Amino acid sequence: MKKKRFLTAIAVACSLVLSLASPKVASAVFIGDEAQDALNRINAIRLEAKNEGILALKWNNDGQLADSQIASGEALRWSQSAIETAKVRAEECEKQGKISHTRPDGTTAVNIVGTYSLENLAQAWGQKQTMLAAVESWYSEKKAYLHHLRYLKGEESSDTTEQWGHYSTMIANEFTGVGLGTVYYKGTTQYGYESITAGEFTNASDYTEKYPEDAGNTENPGNTGNSGNTQNPGNTENEDGIHDIFTAKDTSKLEIFKARILNRLLYQDKTIDVSDIDISEKEIVYTTGKYNLTGRSAVRQIVRDNPLHSTISTVDFPEFTYKANGNVETVKFTYHPVWTKAFVKQVLAGYDDAMSLIKEGDSDFAKILKLHDWIVKNVSYGMKVNNADFAVGALANKRAVCAGYAQCYQFLLSQTGVDSIYIAANTKKEAHAWNLVKYEGHWFHVDCTWDRGVGTNPTVKHNYFMKSDDEFNEDGAHTEDWKAPEKNYPQGNDCTIINKFYAGNTDIAQDEQIQENPIKIKHEYDTSQPYHTSKTEHWRVCKAGVEIREPHDGNPCSICHYEQKTECDHKWSVKKDAQKHWEECEVCHEKRNEESHSWAQKKEAQ
Repeated sequence: MKKKRFLTAIAVACSLVLSLASPKVASAVFIGDEAQDALNRINAIRLEAKNEGILALKWNNDGQLADSQIASGEALRWSQSAIETAKVRAEECEKQGKISHTRPDGTTAVNIVGTYSLENLAQAWGQKQTMLAAVESWYSEKKAYLHHLRYLKGEESSDTTEQWGHYSTMIANEFTGVGLGTVYYKGTTQYGYESITAGEFTNASDYTEKYPEDAGNTENPGNTGNSGNTQNPGNTENEDGIHDIFTAKDTSKLEIFKARILNRLLYQDKTIDVSDIDISEKEIVYTTGKYNLTGRSAVRQIVRDNPLHSTISTVDFPEFTYKANGNVETVKFTYHPVWTKAFVKQVLAGYDDAMSLIKEGDSDFAKILKLHDWIVKNVSYGMKVNNADFAVGALANKRAVCAGYAQCYQFLLSQTGVDSIYIAANTKKEAHAWNLVKYEGHWFHVDCTWDRGVGTNPTVKHNYFMKSDDEFNEDGAHTEDWKAPEKNYPQGNDCTIINKFYAGNTDIAQDEQIQENPIKIKHEYDTSQPYHTSKTEHWRVCKAGVEIREPHDGNPCSICHYEQKTECDHKWSVKKDAQKHWEECEVCHEKRNEESHSWAQKKEAQ
């Protein structure tokens, strides 16, 4: 595979194809609010590649497998130099009359930003292309990229002739920053506007949290951003230190919509523009309990069921405005008086501190342990403080009651992809809250509140960390109230963790300790359930409902008693009795060719 395939530009015909030789007028770089949407989309694509376990080809290995690793999913940030370079490159392509990685001076566009960089280009005819549309054109190469990976692995006999380099560049692990620039120009023909978008992917660390304004852009055509929002539209971080923290779980319109809403609430946008998502009210759905909600009711519940926003950020129902095609254009919110910029900044400062513990490649158990330890170490118990019942109170004020501890833990875990449940039940002393945390299909109890030490710099305890039902209530203090059928919490949590290496820790667990002690679970089974076996392993379902497979420990296996017969060099001899005759191996006694005697044979046998 030649590297030129890895760097090839793409031409996206969004309407009718037109030669770039036509006259051009009103040339300008436009960015609008869609710049941030484009970056969010790129980062959603990178996260999707990680979640799907897609191999990210190393950018300089000529499109081969050597030294390549699974996509990290790490979010890219705006690079100041990459933004400026992308604007220049888009204009250069316009002046050249074509999209090309060869610059007007004859040099290549590779490595023009930072230590190393790659460039993506996209072109559209007959419309005012947005940056988001360019990103989608690069993403459309995913299928061809997966085909190429299968070819490299020898799983398919021939390589595809389709382009895949732009998708590969977007998910590459080597890049930390990106810049986008779009040039539009209006031709004198019937085809109207044409546009070119350049994307510079780089490792340059000159990050900027805000896409720079373009004072020379007076028309700003094709803007799909939050035009009605004067409070920091479209940025990932504003001057107050507020930034995006929610990412779409997949590329569906609903997930992109949810992430947009939850993020923009952090900036206190009174009007959130969702016109580019092109989603209808019927497509905005949410299920809670026995109710299937749509439209405004669904949006309200999406916000309220999020452990961070809860009932703190907004009040009342949101309002919609609509596009000409009837789909939702904007969502308007009314904010709770406590939801100020200063407060959100404090919340995000606590969030960033906690999430700084989570490293790339951390196991689920590492996330569960480190986030528990951070909360226990940093959040003190206190009732006489605002929002003590909520996750935001724990993060912003570092003081909370049990409900705040449990919601905070649930939220932080959800941000790392770990499932958990908020438990509300009575103890022998009072009403209380804690969590059930899901690990390898099993539910374990975690009570951050009761693991909290005392003082301003408390010790970390693990008395109520990752416990089975029986372990959690050994002292009887939590009672069995949480098991009430109407509460509908997962029960029968009998399996336990064997190597509690963290039990004696008095501070936040270190990465080295976690890596050196891979967690082990002792599974409990219904003794009446038989084992299923193959030649190499046995399996059955533990009480948590998880199928557990293990290799045989010998022949025969001491656990399931499976015995694999060894091959025998048979030594056959004829045997008979009064009714039949057969051949039998003198070594293993296997029988064959067993038949009843004929009349003469019966007489002889008698």
